[in-house]
Parts: sequence; structure tokens; C-alpha cells
Amino acid sequence: MTTALEAIGFVNPLNKVYKLTKDLDHFPLVAALITLNALTQLTYDPNIFSLIRKNKDMIVDGPHFVVGLITIFKQYHYNNYKKFILYLIHFIKISIHAGGSTSLLNKQLPADAIMTLSFLEELIKFDGSAREIITNNLGTYIFDYYKTY
Repeated sequence: MTTALEAIGFVNPLNKVYKLTKDLDHFPLVAALITLNALTQLTYDPNIFSLIRKNKDMIVDGPHFVVGLITIFKQYHYNNYKKFILYLIHFIKISIHAGGSTSLLNKQLPADAIMTLSFLEELIKFDGSAREIITNNLGTYIFDYYKTY
């Protein structure tokens, strides 16, 4: 039955796992650093509620980058995906802390924290399981707060 459904295209490629591997130690950190670098080339478009390229000459596009990362992490151990999200959450916390204790009182989050939160929101759109990890480690207040901009 699965073969027939795949033959007619009735399959979700994001849920397809070809081979699971062992837990890689530094892969989530490398993926987080690549993601943070890619976020400097993206911007959030509130009209389409998605990450888009800043310049048309850029190769990276938001939804394609997110789907590619999810696909790569589906092929590896689930703990790698969780560590990746935790690294991004840690970056957000440090960014907010570096912005000063009054940043939340003035309703100003740092730009890099907003882009990372937008990326995590995009990640939730394509992979719903990440919402629990984010809200458990970042809290719902900050995750919902940045949407008021």
C-alpha cells in the first residue's frame, strides 16, 4: 500500500525517513551557526508571513532553507534536532540579555532575536513538534511577545 501511495505522489516527503544514524555530537551546533549566518541574509515579510531574501541575488530563501533543515534532521537522530532548537533558544536568551534589562520594558527586542524567533515560527509551520520544545525552554511570553511588532 505504501509503495502504491508513493507512486501516485500521496506522501509527505518531510515525514519520510530513509535511514536513522547515531547521535552526532557537534552537528546541531554547526547547523545552528549556519542558520544564524543564513538569517543575516533573510528578512521577515509580514504580508506573506514568511522569511524571504533581502536581495534577489541571494541564493537562500526562507521556506526552502527551513524545509531542507527539517529534512536533514529527520534523517538523523531526534536529539540532534532538539539540541539545534535549544542552541537557537540560547542565542535568543543571550541576545535579549545583551540588549539590556530594559529591552522588554521598552518593547524593543534586538533584531537578531526577532529574526531567530521568526525562523522558529517558520520551523513550527513546517514541523509542528518543535512548538513544545520552544515553549518549554523559552516560554510562551517571549515567543508570543515578539509578534506584537
